[in-house]
Amino acid sequence: MSRAVKWFGSRWVLAAILFLLAAEAGWLAVTSRYPMAFDEGYHFTLIQFFAHHLNPIVTSQPASSYGLGALAHNPSFLYHYLLSFPYLLDSHLSSSLKFQVISLRFINLGLMIVSLIFAYKILRQLKFSKALANIVILVFALTPLVTALAAQINYDNLVILLSTVSVYMALRLHEQARAGKLKFDRIAWLITIALFGSLVKFSYLPIFTGVVLVIVWSIYLHRQKRRHSLKQDIKDSWVSLKLTNKMLLISLLILGGSLFGYFYGFNLVKYHSIAPQCQQVLTSKDCSQYYVWNRNNEVIRYDRAHPSPMMSPISYSVFWFKVEYYQLFAEIVPTGGLVYIAHDYYVLIIFFSVLSALAVIFSFPKLLKLYPPLKPLMVITAIYLVALWAYNYNAYRHLGQPLAIQGRYLVPVLIYGYSLAAAALLYLVSWQKSWQNILKPALALAIMLTFLIFGGYVRYVSKISPDDSWPSPKPALISNRPDKRTG
Repeated sequence: MSRAVKWFGSRWVLAAILFLLAAEAGWLAVTSRYPMAFDEGYHFTLIQFFAHHLNPIVTSQPASSYGLGALAHNPSFLYHYLLSFPYLLDSHLSSSLKFQVISLRFINLGLMIVSLIFAYKILRQLKFSKALANIVILVFALTPLVTALAAQINYDNLVILLSTVSVYMALRLHEQARAGKLKFDRIAWLITIALFGSLVKFSYLPIFTGVVLVIVWSIYLHRQKRRHSLKQDIKDSWVSLKLTNKMLLISLLILGGSLFGYFYGFNLVKYHSIAPQCQQVLTSKDCSQYYVWNRNNEVIRYDRAHPSPMMSPISYSVFWFKVEYYQLFAEIVPTGGLVYIAHDYYVLIIFFSVLSALAVIFSFPKLLKLYPPLKPLMVITAIYLVALWAYNYNAYRHLGQPLAIQGRYLVPVLIYGYSLAAAALLYLVSWQKSWQNILKPALALAIMLTFLIFGGYVRYVSKISPDDSWPSPKPALISNRPDKRTG
């Protein structure tokens, strides 16, 4: 038994899990037609737009780009701007739409793989055994929605990576603070990453908020351990840095802070919103070309003409949880539509979920003592989930219909939920000392087989025959402004 546990905790097994994700998502990336679900067409077109703008700050936009919504004050631009550079290279190598899209899909797959590497580091930071960490990584990688998201062009992949990196750094800071060895230059690096993360997608802001709280908490713990001057500790950390690192850190911090202030600060002052609606920036006529705004506008009109009873916050919460939970395992088909979850998979997922929930309720106070980093991790997760629910509920009250509830929005914190469940199940099984040597491997094997048999790309092989017919390429959105990178 000990040899089996040691083998499963090896780096070779972790590498095999990452390879499995790469193979599954790579299969989807190559065989699934464009565009996939989750607005892949929108993201690819916006990448094309930025490929012709060296300056990422859009002060005005051509009429041909109104179908992308208001870009002038959209803070969620960094992903599309960064990917416009490899797109430019791809477009010079080949004019094939299929080549360009698949190339960018594989970049997104790479982002997800790196995210899993940092997720593994987080699990080890929690003091999980290597074998347990590998099991959690395997389950996360084979969650059907994660496989589908990794295979397509979507800014959520970069959000997941930056969220994982910032959470890992926050946990490291917290651990150092508990030992009285906090390095303040690492706080500056963490804030820098968080600033740029907020420019990928505004939904990163709850993670940013959680990270800031952990930083404040860490500084407080550090001051409890050390009675030195806080100013002196900051000075010592700064002096220890090399000159090149100082210049790089200052430059990135100023750049990230300036962009953050320009977008979010300006939007709050002028539009009283961190992400203004399209009609606040453009005219309603212009916004009618943007499918999201047009859909929402039609929903509002219909709801006013045919008002229906509104769900209470509790009823909405139950509905919201069911939709988010279901979509994690019954993924939207890459070419549109729903994949209905297999009956056996459905039963097993519910069984393991209920068992995990009961184990968490039973052992949560004990887990916080056994795994101290769980405290800051759960704080960040809770802030994110509350913010996500509040955003969806506010949209529901405005539109009159529960729209934009998607399981992919849970992915940035999904592995932390899996981590909590894994720790709780391990504690529950360990409580039965006479049976734990049988129950531990049996439960681990049952969970892994469930996801190996029903999860990942198996959901697509068994239910979907991907449509390999690709549409004709559309012309890139090119502005007539003089800041073009290409002619």
